[in-house]
Amino acid sequence: MIEGDQVTVTVRVEVEPAVAFEVFTNEIDLWWRHGIAYRVAGRRPGTLVLEGKVGGRLFEQYEGPDGPRTHQAGTITVWEPHR
Repeated sequence: MIEGDQVTVTVRVEVEPAVAFEVFTNEIDLWWRHGIAYRVAGRRPGTLVLEGKVGGRLFEQYEGPDGPRTHQAGTITVWEPHR
């Protein structure tokens, strides 16, 4: 039984699967939208990071009012590069 929220997204792009996987995972901060509706940091500068491995985290690092903050948004349960 799987508990908690899940997300499945399908996007069709005209590049090799290995290239698409690399861009969508390792470069997530470059394409994920910024702003208060899409980032915990809101209007403050932050960096979105996806740790590429099972058990890795999806998290945002940003500067809070009292110093650096990290907000974890999820944990990777399946990691299948190039699929």
